[in-house]
Amino acid sequence: MTALNFPDSPSNGDTYQGYTYNSTKGTWTKEASSSATEPPVILTEPPTTTQALNSDGSTSTVTMLAQDPEGFAVTYGIAYKTASNARPTQLGADTTINQSTGVYTFTPSTNQAHAGGFRARLSATDGVSYTTRLVDFSLSFTFNVEYLLVAGGGAGGNGGSGGGGGGAGGLLTATRTVSPGDTLNVTVGSGGAAWSSAYSTSGNAGGNSTIVHGSTTLTAYGGGFGSSAGPSPYNSPGGNGGSGGGGAQRSTSAGGVGVYPGSSHIDEPRQGYDGGVGGTGTDHGGGGGGAGGAGTNSSGSSNGGAGGVGLQSNITGTATYYAAGGGGAGNGNGALGGSSIGGTGAGSSPGTGNANGTAGAANTGSGGGGANYGGTSGAGADGVVIFRTTKTASSTTGSPTVTQDGSYNVYKFTANGSITF
Repeated sequence: MTALNFPDSPSNGDTYQGYTYNSTKGTWTKEASSSATEPPVILTEPPTTTQALNSDGSTSTVTMLAQDPEGFAVTYGIAYKTASNARPTQLGADTTINQSTGVYTFTPSTNQAHAGGFRARLSATDGVSYTTRLVDFSLSFTFNVEYLLVAGGGAGGNGGSGGGGGGAGGLLTATRTVSPGDTLNVTVGSGGAAWSSAYSTSGNAGGNSTIVHGSTTLTAYGGGFGSSAGPSPYNSPGGNGGSGGGGAQRSTSAGGVGVYPGSSHIDEPRQGYDGGVGGTGTDHGGGGGGAGGAGTNSSGSSNGGAGGVGLQSNITGTATYYAAGGGGAGNGNGALGGSSIGGTGAGSSPGTGNANGTAGAANTGSGGGGANYGGTSGAGADGVVIFRTTKTASSTTGSPTVTQDGSYNVYKFTANGSITF
């Protein structure tokens, strides 16, 4: 009789030429009482990708339904690639198996020290032969939080009749990895206050918005102010900021510079665009820059420049524009703000009195419209900070608005506060 060369280092349930290895006894056994020769066939394959266990302790399932081609009863089992087949620390209880449906139910640990992964071997046997599948599992207590961070918009400028539009607040959006117990502190930048001082080289910029998470501070810069035409030589530029403010009337006043790689913030991602250029020798201001495009230069003999467009986000579940530039004032035609949320620039016939710009739409970080003839410019809009995550906050301060979008929780801050998970 030829000796059988059984495999080295077998695992429990391994089969070889009709024999099954029993790791407890350390023996290979052939069931002489059974006539089964064909192994079970898997009807429902378990997943081949790593399965993430729920960090909140709730159970999850994996199905491996099998059928024996010869009609023998199928019994399901599980083994782990651990020392002595011990239950992995990532599991808080033994895995249960429904022997009728092949559904395996896993109960994860809620101890953060148990984060990690393990491999399980699911088996189906007819009493003689085994069919197995390997499935990887992971337990992580970190999760993703998407954020939208928008600073306050700059106020529009004033002047003889051509204040520049205010620049939009800087806009940043991305995803952060957060752990249970983490707190994110929020500052919401205020919009620049309305400006009524004519013939000035300064104005009211928007305030910065920030998220502080551990040692990391994310900053969206306030929008630049729209220029107000100063005394001769009438060439005051718009203010720099997240997006630049528009230049004022006369002498091709430059727009302010937005934050983008290559500007003074060379190592930071783009937050906005430059403001438009003011008029040459006539009375009209350039548009403030927006998060999605530059402010338009003033044009013709008396037309203000339009505000730069904002950027659209659906972080709340509804597509919404944020951070548009304000329109420049004109000595005839004021210009619209960007994306219908930036403030509108004033317009009036030459020498016919004061005219006011309008404010940016509330809590969009948009710039205000420019004013002319001693009118009051439009105020910049306050910023906003929004978080979107499948997790539920354990506490908040600052009274954020909380809404749901499917399985996501949305937290919208319009004032300073914090959120803890």
